[in-house]
Amino acid sequence: MTSNNHTQNRELQHDARAWAAFTGTKYTAALRQMSSPLAQGLLGDRVSARQLIAVLNDHELIGARWRSRPR
Repeated sequence: MTSNNHTQNRELQHDARAWAAFTGTKYTAALRQMSSPLAQGLLGDRVSARQLIAVLNDHELIGARWRSRPR
């Protein structure tokens, strides 16, 4: 059985990789951002970078779908 801490670390690493790719930053910088107390739920629920990326991509004004529409 996998420990809860191990699972959280893997989720953090997955989020950092996704955020680095999405923002064009280095993995270590993204990992620091994802490890921030604010991103880890200090002021509320933990923010998942992968969920945030999905929302941004689907957003009508700033998402990938909008950028690919013919004008």
